[in-house]
Amino acid sequence: MILLVDDEADLLLLLKAILTWQGYEVITSLNGEHLLDSVMRIQPDLILMDVTMQGLDGGTLCQLLKTSDCTQHIPIVLFSGNANVHAIGTSCHADGVLTKPYDPAAFQQVLDKFVA
Repeated sequence: MILLVDDEADLLLLLKAILTWQGYEVITSLNGEHLLDSVMRIQPDLILMDVTMQGLDGGTLCQLLKTSDCTQHIPIVLFSGNANVHAIGTSCHADGVLTKPYDPAAFQQVLDKFVA
């Protein structure tokens, strides 16, 4: 199961449609407010999360998830059009980074690496 987190509803719908069409089970979240509770309850195989969101940003959420004994094992891939997304990913211990606009081959590599 893949958890998609982004505050852009249109992008969430598009990514969910693509991933569902490819046969993945997908859950979406428009923000990070209740994300920690959801992740602990759902235990997704992969979290794909935008860096720039209102409220808690993806880097902060990643840091929180990676420092919790209950969620640190879950792969997190951050995505963003932000020029420093790689530095953010490194600082919060993300398992991967994707840049916007999406490169379909790179996106597929992430899926192949983290989702069986």
